[in-house]
Amino acid sequence: MILIVAAVGIKANRDHRTLLLLVPLALANLLYWSILFLISLGMGSRASSSSQTQFDLLFYTLAIGMTLLWLAAPLFQRLPAVVRILAAVALMIALAGLAVVSYGTASPDETALFTAFLGLFGAALALTPAAAARLCGQLYRPTAFMLWLAIWLIIGCVLAVLGILAVLVSVNGGPGVSELPRLVLQGAVAGAIIGLCLYVLDLPYMLLGFASPFFRARLQACLNLEQPDDHKGE
Repeated sequence: MILIVAAVGIKANRDHRTLLLLVPLALANLLYWSILFLISLGMGSRASSSSQTQFDLLFYTLAIGMTLLWLAAPLFQRLPAVVRILAAVALMIALAGLAVVSYGTASPDETALFTAFLGLFGAALALTPAAAARLCGQLYRPTAFMLWLAIWLIIGCVLAVLGILAVLVSVNGGPGVSELPRLVLQGAVAGAIIGLCLYVLDLPYMLLGFASPFFRARLQACLNLEQPDDHKGE
């Protein structure tokens, strides 16, 4: 419903080329269900329905969030750069809260934890393109941009996981000092894996942004990316 409202309610989206966003959304879903199928073959009856529900919540929220960011881009690009980034992050956090409420969870603690996870990973998806563009010198260089995007997504997710672990340990207590290095290492590995997964989720959307002039204009406007030739001409 949110995607339909954004597609119809924003004037710039009333264009048949907006339907191209269905391609990366379909590819992301196909990849996700393929992975779940392979996991189910390996785990057999040990697969947990509650675990799959949690993964569904994470995947669908972030996939819808990515699609929504591209739909909302015409509104964001009118804002100052800092406000634009904050608005994108706020949108992803709000969507995370709405998703958790919509799915329903077993307890307030679980709701808060999932909202924190979804909000932080959604914020990473919203923030890292701006960081990657900055390190590209605000120039439109797709290869360099995607490399920096991968690095920043991994760093962002590692910090997010370690931050949540630190909060959980401080609130609930945790292992002794001797166990902290192992816990930090496990959190860093988990964050890196999640960062790579988010990169794979982000990839088809970015490829659409590079390939389609319609969405390339949104990408360049939101990230203030200039063509290298134009930059040299200045």
